[in-house]
Amino acid sequence: MTGVVDPATGRREEDKIGLTCAACHTGQIHYQGIDVRFDGGPAMTDLKKLELATGLSIAYTLYVPFRFDRFADRVLGREASKADRAALKQKLSAIGSFLIDWQKTYDDTIKHKETWDGRQQQDTEEGFGRLDALNRIGNQVFSQDLALSGVKGFEKNLHAQDAPVSFPAIWTVPWFKFAQYDASIEQPLIRNAGEALGVTALLNLSDAYPEDRLWGSSVHIRTLGWIEDMLRGPDPFKAAEPKFGGLLSPKWPSQILGDAWRINKDKVENGRKIYAEMCSGCHLPAVDTPAFWSSGHWEPSGDSKVLNAVTIPLKEIKTDPEQSLVLGNRIVDVPGFLKVNTADLQKWWQCDVSTASTSPTEIVYALGLMTVVDLVARKWMDDEKAPEAERAKLWNLARKNCLNPTPAPRYRARPLNGIWATAPYLHNGSVPSLYWLLKPQNERPQKFCMGRRDYDPVTVGFAVTADEPCKTGETQFSMTGPDGKPVQGNSVLGHSFERKEGEPKRDGVIGRMFRDDNERYDLIEYLKTL
Repeated sequence: MTGVVDPATGRREEDKIGLTCAACHTGQIHYQGIDVRFDGGPAMTDLKKLELATGLSIAYTLYVPFRFDRFADRVLGREASKADRAALKQKLSAIGSFLIDWQKTYDDTIKHKETWDGRQQQDTEEGFGRLDALNRIGNQVFSQDLALSGVKGFEKNLHAQDAPVSFPAIWTVPWFKFAQYDASIEQPLIRNAGEALGVTALLNLSDAYPEDRLWGSSVHIRTLGWIEDMLRGPDPFKAAEPKFGGLLSPKWPSQILGDAWRINKDKVENGRKIYAEMCSGCHLPAVDTPAFWSSGHWEPSGDSKVLNAVTIPLKEIKTDPEQSLVLGNRIVDVPGFLKVNTADLQKWWQCDVSTASTSPTEIVYALGLMTVVDLVARKWMDDEKAPEAERAKLWNLARKNCLNPTPAPRYRARPLNGIWATAPYLHNGSVPSLYWLLKPQNERPQKFCMGRRDYDPVTVGFAVTADEPCKTGETQFSMTGPDGKPVQGNSVLGHSFERKEGEPKRDGVIGRMFRDDNERYDLIEYLKTL
């Protein structure tokens, strides 16, 4: 990132490097020496390991003499003066000290805090392929950004990273009315700008500078709009026959990877019938069928439509609850001078649900984040003197920045195009393959290792063996800790196929038990074709 201006001081910053969308949304699998990479899929990334490795690298560079000399040679050139080398070391030392101090602040804060239901806060290992994005964004915006702006005392807003989820696939998402697993965000610009803030975009929250610099940031709203347009593609309803454009889901790579990946057409036809019976009620018909485009889930949105996908109450689906509870249960405190008035959302967007907060400073996290990101976006547009027509396009005004009117926690059932490329499954990445997802919940592996990309085209997911020891560098997903107690955020339950004939419907069970593995593999064969 070059040419960025510090939003507080107005000074040009040095060049920076950071994360883009691709860091979390680039999928890759490995099969017998061949790697297949696809845009928009879940990444096999472990951000915590990256953060730790970066911090250690800085420390080694500071304290191991030959490493600093090598670093200075590469950054400054071999002919750099002693004074320039000393200045570089001082700058690197300041970065290292900040990282160490902030980690200590985080650890000290978390160990003295409880969750909203009275439990001691504690990080859940995210591991490869997962991230607690919502809590991380809250920690960045409502604590670290305030600290970086010189506003003290808001370490209390820190919250443990205890609701990790899989990196979601992002193909066709611009056409969904609500993003996020819990169907919580309708406004695309709020979603995208909020994520930019979460990966440490600069943000001025200080009252020590001229008031007109407040809410200034390094988030480039015009670029976010361009990215969204690119991913969205042309309006599917403007074509003779509706179909998605933009970023599309990847096709099952049978032509690349050989006989083991060849599709069995007879099994596909059997699986198509099973899908219609057991899956299409929530996940809708396949996206390449007329039934999908004529379903009652498409709603008018401006001069087009958006897909209001099926959402299932948490009580009914019974998958891990933590992610669905973050936005509504977490409370953040904001400085009074920021004048964060969540009721402004009502004024700006004419929301159907009240956005008034019960306190001017203690705010429900969802409302606080929606308001703050809205202010950041408006500030950028004002500073850039964006014309009204451009503002309307960037906002996509038919999509409101309002709370979802559905009050109870729930999860969204997205269409299953490209489902083969999104393992591990369930929103929290707790089931390694489609085969295990279709087994009764109590039969699923409770432990498995992540970090390899080795793919199993039969079970459709990552090739793991339950309870095997993890290799060096891998991470272990586990439903229970060493003490045998459940790990917060790591339930493998819910979305279960286990209802017997004549048995009444019950929570957590969404379908009948499969008659045998042949039925499971027929459905899996059909899912490969979506």
